[in-house]
Amino acid sequence: MLTAVSGGREWHNGPVRFYHGTLERDVEAILASIRLSAGRENRDFGGGFYVTTWQWQAWDWASQRERGQRPNAPRSMAAVVWFEVNRDALAALDWLSFVRAGPDADDYWTFVERCRSGDHRHRDDPRRPMYDGVCGPVVRNWRSRRYHRDYDQFSIHTSAAVALFDGSAKGEVQR
Repeated sequence: MLTAVSGGREWHNGPVRFYHGTLERDVEAILASIRLSAGRENRDFGGGFYVTTWQWQAWDWASQRERGQRPNAPRSMAAVVWFEVNRDALAALDWLSFVRAGPDADDYWTFVERCRSGDHRHRDDPRRPMYDGVCGPVVRNWRSRRYHRDYDQFSIHTSAAVALFDGSAKGEVQR
């Protein structure tokens, strides 16, 4: 039997914890069921539901949403929702993954440009136009090919991916 040990810890293939930055008024709806239609279009990987593996990053996203509320609208505090997703079930989905986003990572940047420019199909196959999920670095400015170091993002785009996240353990991160 092969056992991988690093720093006294053994690999156990446990669930992956993801975080989603939002506003307090939306937490209950997200915990009930993810609605892909609620996401904004023209994002890095197209319209979808976005999560990260970094809790601090999700709080940053939530804080940006809190600051960006309309001045005369009812205020809502920043909030973060977590999901613990089975790693093997996650791997069974149809993923597109990007590892790097340096200025010469043409495959990444042309994909981001396609999604940001309004073409919301991930591929040209009309039978399967979207990947279940896409993961990779977070764009800072797609036109100048700049990205945030030490950030990650995972977007989900299909009912199969929503069903996996909806069926996972989940809750709200308490401040």
